[in-house]
Amino acid sequence: MISPSLKSNLFLKIGQNTGILLVVNLVGAVMGFLMAAALGRGLGDAGFGQYSFVMTWLLSLVLLTEFGVSTVITRDVAAQPEQTQGYLINSLAAKSILSLPVIFILLVLAPYLAVNQNSAVIAALRWGVIFLGSSLVYSSFTAIFRAHQTMGPILWLTVSGQFVLLAGTLWLVLQQQPLFLIIVWAGLSQSLQCGLALVFYQKLKQAAPAEYLGELKGTHRNSEFLRVPPSSSEFPASSASSLEKNWGISNTLIKRLLVRAWPFALAGILAALQLRVTVLILAYLQGDQALGWYAAANRFVETGKQLPGAFYSAMLPAMAAMAGARTEVQSQALQKTLSRSRLGLLAFGMAAALGALFLAQPILTLTYGAEYQPATLTLQILALSLIPASQNSLLIIYLYACGDEKFVNLLTAVGLIANLGLCFWLIPTWGPAGVALALLIAESLLYGPYAMRTAHKKRKA
Repeated sequence: MISPSLKSNLFLKIGQNTGILLVVNLVGAVMGFLMAAALGRGLGDAGFGQYSFVMTWLLSLVLLTEFGVSTVITRDVAAQPEQTQGYLINSLAAKSILSLPVIFILLVLAPYLAVNQNSAVIAALRWGVIFLGSSLVYSSFTAIFRAHQTMGPILWLTVSGQFVLLAGTLWLVLQQQPLFLIIVWAGLSQSLQCGLALVFYQKLKQAAPAEYLGELKGTHRNSEFLRVPPSSSEFPASSASSLEKNWGISNTLIKRLLVRAWPFALAGILAALQLRVTVLILAYLQGDQALGWYAAANRFVETGKQLPGAFYSAMLPAMAAMAGARTEVQSQALQKTLSRSRLGLLAFGMAAALGALFLAQPILTLTYGAEYQPATLTLQILALSLIPASQNSLLIIYLYACGDEKFVNLLTAVGLIANLGLCFWLIPTWGPAGVALALLIAESLLYGPYAMRTAHKKRKA
């Protein structure tokens, strides 16, 4: 039986963190929506398609270079807060190493990535290295904040960074500046966020011994269950290199971190392929205009994902902490949390689908103009896909917390193959709506296996 105080504190903490992250996501969504509207009108559907093409490549390469490290930070540090410093420093070192081949791709192979070797797109891809580097640093800091379930810094970082990004982007669009400068500004504004994140981290570091390490005294943590290497950031001083002595960078910890991260890295690659490659297929098969229509429709859906996205971000460290404790009380609390969350997400998905059914056409034409009216069906199908996608995402978070990421990767790979095959089949006939329809079918097929695996895990808990 779960004590009322534990249940109350659990849902209060998750609710508070979800609320903060929801504000974070809504701020990002509103700012991103305003920026997309400005870019869509200022650059035209073809120019907006080029911008979307460049950002699709950059975000995909960021996911590839991340190698799942930030997810490992959130899960492991949530279970063992005393590992914060080691995980942060060595994650930055690992990402620096992993970024080298990606930087080469952007600087040297950009002409081979661009459709018809468009010079504007090539320049934007090359300057995207700034966005790549700042994204990798920023994600490590935010992973630490999430692991400690301290979401306030993320809110202030988002508000300040998005405001600077939007203001600069609007000025560049009004001045009719080239595409590469818009991409450069996206990287520079995120670099400013990294500087502010360092300030917040120093404050967290000062508070951590009293606020977090004190909680661990007398508390059992099942490190073996999560496969968190105990004292993984501690090494004999006699064998430590100069980098480790001066900066805390350890080759041993980097290797351990990458070994632990590879399932999440694979998950990131699969996610990038599922979410980005389908967009690239659309661009290569039907051109910039079709991609612009899809990007306009998808912007509304991405905005709609902010509520569940905030919830997922709050749930991962909370579930990881409960699963890591492995007590009967925490196990019951975990299952109760999962059941309630599934019902809430089902209601959200149904409401979004119904809203898009009646409002898709007017909001598209009002926001972007009459030339984006062909995106109506795409928006309606994408909204409908939120029903299975939101359920699958929550079950993935649960399986991650239970250390079952290998099964998630296997199932995601199956869904990816189905999604890509459907895209090649549907896009020639349906255009942008074919991408949305392929996603809906693939997510629906994945729900059954995820639900059965979750039920199996619950019986074993």
